[in-house]
Amino acid sequence: MIASIHGKIIKKNFLKSSVIVETGGVGYGISIPSQTTSKFKEGQDVFLFTHEHIREDARDLYGFETDNELDFFLKLINVSGVGPKMGMNFISLGDIEEIKKAVDNGKLEFLTSFKGVGKKIAQKIILELKGKLTDDETNPEDEIFGALKNLGYTPQEAKEAVRLVPSSVLNTEARLREALKHLAR
Repeated sequence: MIASIHGKIIKKNFLKSSVIVETGGVGYGISIPSQTTSKFKEGQDVFLFTHEHIREDARDLYGFETDNELDFFLKLINVSGVGPKMGMNFISLGDIEEIKKAVDNGKLEFLTSFKGVGKKIAQKIILELKGKLTDDETNPEDEIFGALKNLGYTPQEAKEAVRLVPSSVLNTEARLREALKHLAR
């Protein structure tokens, strides 16, 4: 498996969003996101994280500037019905963080705006990847506050109860129980 490549761009093709990177006397054809193609110049030294996709009739390389792009691409192509070309379309047509947030927020209309993505595939992507794409850690106080509001407490009551929970209580469930005890008084 070819996991990365470091070499010199000897040719780039805007129409197919690809480059040929020569390293060790061998030129590798690599599909890359379209916004990356415009950044590169022939003769430029590059390092790309790669995914080698092997089928019975083809062996394709997909390259990415960052491991974040590669990680997102791999998650996308693991969704049933999403192949490497569709995954590359996703990465090529938008900001990755924006796409991740759209998936986490279940924005079906945003995802169906991508070429080749119908409602059914967009729903699968949301179903399989929701909550698995962003690394944002949820603040435990926000979780407790939200849970208390969902239980019918006013924002003021919830905020005060969260404030009264001792900082020595670390477990989120235990913090919620403490907040409820304060509200029961």
